[in-house]
Amino acid sequence: RFDQLPDGIMSTTELGRKLGLPESPALTLAGVAEGKPCVLVVDQLDAVSIASGRRAEVWTLFDSLRREADKIPNLYLLVGCRQFDLEHDHRMRVLKASGSDFAPVELQPLRPEQVDAALRDKGVASDTLMPSLKPILGVPLHLSMFLSLPTSVRSSIRGRDDLFDQFWMEKERKASQRLGRPAAWTAVIDTLSNWLSSHQQLSAPRMVLDGYASDASAMASEHVLVLADGRFRFFHESFFDYAFARRF
Repeated sequence: RFDQLPDGIMSTTELGRKLGLPESPALTLAGVAEGKPCVLVVDQLDAVSIASGRRAEVWTLFDSLRREADKIPNLYLLVGCRQFDLEHDHRMRVLKASGSDFAPVELQPLRPEQVDAALRDKGVASDTLMPSLKPILGVPLHLSMFLSLPTSVRSSIRGRDDLFDQFWMEKERKASQRLGRPAAWTAVIDTLSNWLSSHQQLSAPRMVLDGYASDASAMASEHVLVLADGRFRFFHESFFDYAFARRF
């Protein structure tokens, strides 16, 4: 995942060692595969986009990894990124240009019957929802957020903005309930959002939230924040974008 790479990695060898590998991920994978077909997955490449990403300088690392993969027979590179960045970052556009070795595959939303099945599984009758909401729930993130909300608020949701607003309020309520006092919700979000934005990163050292340690832990328990390898980040970049815009 290119959105969670540690700082300071300048080469594919360093990248491999950060992941606990003896060499570059491409070379290590090729060695394990011993000439058989293998796949190297690079996810969240949009994190290094100059259009919307926050770590544009890491593109050089991906380009080195891509060039290594190109030289290894039977090694396939699978890259995940947002359509917006593929269209608006001139470096990424090359990946889908005529003559490129890449074949673009656009992920489709969940089909209506898949959404209905997930709703039924949670005891939600799809015909009780606003018609405008059904296409929005075709995005797995939105469906997951919707199903995490109590039944009492689901019926009031008409669109994406309503969904994020209700998710915000419900998670703030549950964090406060977990703490036994009002959570420093906006203070945590402001502190983390501002640090991430000013440093152009997607995760911050744990010490950034030292002043709100209990609140941040409660928000992590409610799956709003993620604490991994001593760093805090939002559970999803879309929620980070929403939180930053709302507080801005």
